[in-house]
Amino acid sequence: MTFIYTQGVCLELVNPVFRKNPIHKILLSSPHSSAEKYGIRIETAAFTPTSILSDSIPYTDRPYAATMTLNFYQMTYFNALKMKLSSGVQVGILGPAAFGKEIQTGIHRVTNNSLPSGWQRQIQNDLILNYAVHLDKQLVRYRSLIALNGVGEVNIGTSQTNFSVGLDLSFGHKNNLFEGELNKFQYYLYAQSKLKAVGYDASLMGGLFNRSSVYTIPYSEINKLVGEQHLGIVFQFPHVYFGADYGFITPEFSGGKSHAWGGIRLGFY
Repeated sequence: MTFIYTQGVCLELVNPVFRKNPIHKILLSSPHSSAEKYGIRIETAAFTPTSILSDSIPYTDRPYAATMTLNFYQMTYFNALKMKLSSGVQVGILGPAAFGKEIQTGIHRVTNNSLPSGWQRQIQNDLILNYAVHLDKQLVRYRSLIALNGVGEVNIGTSQTNFSVGLDLSFGHKNNLFEGELNKFQYYLYAQSKLKAVGYDASLMGGLFNRSSVYTIPYSEINKLVGEQHLGIVFQFPHVYFGADYGFITPEFSGGKSHAWGGIRLGFY
């Protein structure tokens, strides 16, 4: 199993004040919704080939790539339909300006690990501008113990163009957002599975406008269907949220390998 997703950091803030952001005029809303929430999210991500010790072009492996984005999003709840509709706009940069090389090199220096050698051939700078729509629909629920949701998502833009469907299963003590449950303590396990149809992936194929990257993977070698699985656990207390997640994804291109990664989430509210 290959660990290709190297690192990522996400900072997120949800607050009613973001409703005043003019970008929300192009996000999906409805006068018939039960509630709406607004937020922003800053993300960085870096991707590397299987080995970071070689400075040669990683033919048959994924290229080095890094992204830095700012996301504006809105969540719209329809309690009667047991449904949540999320939409968002993502703007940012792909390439050296996202500081993937500097962040990874700094982490490896601090942890006394081998330094990466191939970032000089990473995918070059290009614009990230994406629009995303995500739908969650409650299918089955038994008290606050078991919940099964159907999920669907569409991404269109210069960074990612894809469509995915899947299922989200949780087991434990979890609030039902569609029935106004407000228990202060929540703890549950979850399993999320989805199948993604891929149209474009700039982290593999290069930016849409800047075609000067030394090494990219052509569309003909991109796997058009990719499976993804997440397993995790969540603990939520008054004003504090903690989660741990394990992700797994099937090969994204011809000759590629399945890979996995882990992560944690910490929130305050």
